[in-house]
Amino acid sequence: MISIDTLQNSIYQKSYFTQHSGRIVKSEIQVETGKLEECEFCFHGTITEVSKELLKNCKDIFCKVSKDLSFSCECDGIFLLEKDGTNYILFVELKSNFNKRAIMQIAISDIRYKLLCCGIDGFDINDYQEIGLIISYPPTSSVTDNSSYKLAKTEMVMELYKRSLYALNEKLIKDKQVMLNDCTFQWKPWNVAQRIKPINLVVRHIEVPKGRSSCSIDLDSVL
Repeated sequence: MISIDTLQNSIYQKSYFTQHSGRIVKSEIQVETGKLEECEFCFHGTITEVSKELLKNCKDIFCKVSKDLSFSCECDGIFLLEKDGTNYILFVELKSNFNKRAIMQIAISDIRYKLLCCGIDGFDINDYQEIGLIISYPPTSSVTDNSSYKLAKTEMVMELYKRSLYALNEKLIKDKQVMLNDCTFQWKPWNVAQRIKPINLVVRHIEVPKGRSSCSIDLDSVL
């Protein structure tokens, strides 16, 4: 796995990369009470955190296709860690309410992260297993109801995108896990290079009891 020294001495600012031992906490500012505000991640080992700001600070260069598909979005956290000889990249998204677009936020973050890190000597995406974690309250029935989901009427590719996204969400709700790859979505219209498309990206949903403001996730049991 790429070392923290290599990351901090790369073309990016050192502050974008920090190392934690055994524990890391991610917070989400909420304007309403009774929402998921904080998640603690525990792990027997070290976790390298890639700051959300690395993706956020370059978001303006990416296109927004529609209100439902934007390449400028990012997830809430990116972690690098190693367990039992396997290297992992974790893309974490915290949601009080299960959101239809959480899967896309993880997929886009995966693309943008690989695009940025392919310029760092020593980083090889083939050295990692990619996992997305969506942490939220249990989904409601309205999440699977696509009758009100509006898309650009003249774009057939957006219709295909809608079908793919809803099929993935339904499977994620049912099985708690889905697999994303380069054929999951129609990336071709935006000329996304093969080497940065999501390949065997496992996305898992972890439910938090509704109304709880904080939770703790044991990454050793998730991986």
